[in-house]
Amino acid sequence: MKTKFVNVWDYSRCGYVGFIVLQVEETDKFLVEKNFNPGYKFVIQACYNQVGAAGGHTFIPSYGEGIQKKSRKIETSEADVFGLYLSNVNDVYDIPDELDTKNFWGIMNTKRESNREDENIEYQCDEYYKVAFKRQRKSFNQIASLFENRNDLLNGIFDEEQVNAIQNSTRQLRNQMIQMGADLNQESLQVYCGFVNKTTLELENVYSSLGSHGNESVIDKYLWAPNDEMPKKLWDDVKQINEDNDNISIDDELYYSE
Repeated sequence: MKTKFVNVWDYSRCGYVGFIVLQVEETDKFLVEKNFNPGYKFVIQACYNQVGAAGGHTFIPSYGEGIQKKSRKIETSEADVFGLYLSNVNDVYDIPDELDTKNFWGIMNTKRESNREDENIEYQCDEYYKVAFKRQRKSFNQIASLFENRNDLLNGIFDEEQVNAIQNSTRQLRNQMIQMGADLNQESLQVYCGFVNKTTLELENVYSSLGSHGNESVIDKYLWAPNDEMPKKLWDDVKQINEDNDNISIDDELYYSE
């Protein structure tokens, strides 16, 4: 049996998920006799507290056979991207030790968008502008410091038991992110797509997507929407009119693909 260890990086390369791939060979009589034909691959996700396994010859999400479909224990998008890559690999020894999967995310984003029927709301083009805006998100350490070092702030909002629960959860999440190799000091850019009523300038149905590849899918939604782009000169008015809208901040900036 062939064995390969691979780190599958996320889109922004701020973290990765580790995988172990076992490929059946003709000499593996124990498995061949059980109908695991040569070339069959076992994929084991080596992620702290999220260890899981799946098996198959191909792992193509669009055919309903992605790694997440074949194993309920594997729930990372990196797993399905890795499965898409594996479907074109005949020998696991040919897989690089660190796999850059950037070229595969477009396929995954297209599939993900087609499955989100509840978000595919049609807007009358003559009634709504489309708008894309961006926000700088703080690093994990910047956010976590508010919970770990500001008991004076938390105690004014939560009771002691709730404060302890929040701080314990933060520590557990920190440990998991360290295990995944994430950069806890890295700030990131978050992109949002929404629709602005041309008459009232109210912002409606704002879409965003967390995760390493989220901005790509949001930008795709914005570019494909048939609506007119909102004129830049209206942006300050839109922020002022929607100041009570949790989906937008006064510090947000317009995003344009060019």
